[in-house]
Amino acid sequence: MKIVAVVPAKAQSRRCPAKNFRPLGGRPLWQWTVDAALGSKYVSEIIVTTDAPDAQMRSMALAEQITIRDRGADLCEHGVSAVEAVRDAIMGVRLDAVLMLLPSAPFRTAADIDAVVKRWHELGEQVAVVTVSPCQQITRKLRRVSVASGILVHMPEAEHVLSNGAAQIATLDYFQRGVTGFWRPGPVYPHRLSAKAGLDIDDEGDWAVALHYAGEQEDDRAP
Repeated sequence: MKIVAVVPAKAQSRRCPAKNFRPLGGRPLWQWTVDAALGSKYVSEIIVTTDAPDAQMRSMALAEQITIRDRGADLCEHGVSAVEAVRDAIMGVRLDAVLMLLPSAPFRTAADIDAVVKRWHELGEQVAVVTVSPCQQITRKLRRVSVASGILVHMPEAEHVLSNGAAQIATLDYFQRGVTGFWRPGPVYPHRLSAKAGLDIDDEGDWAVALHYAGEQEDDRAP
């Protein structure tokens, strides 16, 4: 089975400007995710879709057999989802399953990716598996998961978790049938990550947490 990992890494973001290209622990943020994908035993191919490939990305593309796909300006506008960029990136690519890895989740590891894919295989591959994290507060990323079945649901008695972009996988057919990629037509199963592995950098507060996890004291961002 050919599983293609897609890393959507546009240059700009509103709440945390240029986060995907900021250095964290000596590496640009996007590289944390690419390195994790390279270490996965299940990933057959890696595609980075971006509007601003830097020298490090081009160098890795030559050395590590990753593919850089141009992300047009229309796919970088505010409100355009990462799923739309992934759809564009895989056009014409032969694959069986899509694995979306957002660069905003730098502390997810190759082992985490493999655990997600393994769970997806065990569930029969006709579902989507997405990563979630412990929920500490009400947020727009809030989801609920049924304690009984493990399926993500919207019942008030269910356990609260946060969806994140660390890893989301589905067959190509499943992915193409749903407008939201991994969240329809269902069912959707969660794979729990620790707070660190599931950190999804969305704003400057999240970036400060990432710096702490990376052991940095100051914000060493690119000019």
